[in-house]
Amino acid sequence: MFEVAEAWYTEFIPQIREILEKAKKDGKKDAAEAAGKVVEEIMSRPEHKWPEDFKKPKDK
Repeated sequence: MFEVAEAWYTEFIPQIREILEKAKKDGKKDAAEAAGKVVEEIMSRPEHKWPEDFKKPKDK
């Protein structure tokens, strides 16, 4: 399971975002923005919040 999560957060999502940026530059702005909204909708779900929790300072 770790390998799946690692690939998702460190490879797949960054690649998707890179492809979307390229699409915007190639004149496919509307499609890229629509796809980007889907990606951000998925990434804003509670099950994808845990990586952000590791970046937050811990209370002592």
